[in-house]
Amino acid sequence: MTNDHDAPEPRPHPPTPSDDPFHYGLPSPGRHAEEVGPPDPSDAALLEALLGALGGRRGGPAALWFLVLDAEDRPLPVVLPIEHATIAPSRTVGLLLVRVLASVVEHAAPGGSVVIGYVRDEGGADGAFERGWSHLLRALAAHEGLRIRAEVAVGPRRAGVVRGRW
Repeated sequence: MTNDHDAPEPRPHPPTPSDDPFHYGLPSPGRHAEEVGPPDPSDAALLEALLGALGGRRGGPAALWFLVLDAEDRPLPVVLPIEHATIAPSRTVGLLLVRVLASVVEHAAPGGSVVIGYVRDEGGADGAFERGWSHLLRALAAHEGLRIRAEVAVGPRRAGVVRGRW
């Protein structure tokens, strides 16, 4: 017997500026998830590094986790958890996060990047929470010059990279 949590969420067409409530006139954040192609073998290592940083916290209220990587994509001991994240993305919060992360990467890991973890009870797939925050954070990161190496969806029963290298 399956429950509603196991059913995949529908994937609507990529939004355009005219129908996208999160479009802020910022530069395009890059390719959509459907265009990324086969997973990078190192994505599995990044997934494991983020899960290790979570320390078993794979559910609960929606949260954003940021893991800082050096220029060779090696995880640093720098993790920024934002617990109880709003389901709808906040441009103000997103801009603050991206600016702080860009500063950390610039000073602690020049040429580095971040891995973003979207963690929630119903997580582990590319749902509305993950897509909304992803679109906003990718646009803001592109504008601020911050490289996002990968984005990971995490839930109690599953976890995976939803967007890889860009």
